[in-house]
Amino acid sequence: MDGDGTHVEATGVLQVERHALQIMLRAAGRVTGLALICTPASESNVARARGRWQRAARANGMSATVAQSKPAWLYQRNAKIGRVVADMARREGLVVLARQTRALERRPDAHPVLAGITVPSLVLCGVADRRCTSAEGSAMAAAIPSTAFVEVPDAGHFATLEQPEAVAAALRVWLARIAA
Repeated sequence: MDGDGTHVEATGVLQVERHALQIMLRAAGRVTGLALICTPASESNVARARGRWQRAARANGMSATVAQSKPAWLYQRNAKIGRVVADMARREGLVVLARQTRALERRPDAHPVLAGITVPSLVLCGVADRRCTSAEGSAMAAAIPSTAFVEVPDAGHFATLEQPEAVAAALRVWLARIAA
């Protein structure tokens, strides 16, 4: 946000990007930049996958489901981040998973609004992200004028946790574009 509080850079990470897009749509004149991090424009496949995960958790329990899963959202060589995400899933439990799944199922496709974004934007994804693939991120960036597309190496869907320095560097470049 700028010094007088009239303008903001909207950044959406994972599911929060819908809020950033809504801010962009409702107060476009106040938004000076938009960053969409590890987020696809459409959630239909993600919601279906989460629904399957939710059904498995109901049948087998959350801990068993987490222990047996090979998450599509993690870079496979990063066991530490895998434990952090698995612990978070266990701690939050089935009720939160169900709420997140419902929210994903109800989110509208963002593709129709992308071309209307006119501020300097950043679309960032991990190269190993199977939820927001490089192809999806690239297509999303191509639909938004004045957008930089960044693929973070050695990162999956949790690029902000897996490669925080690379994500921070991309954000610094994006913020410098806004300031210029």
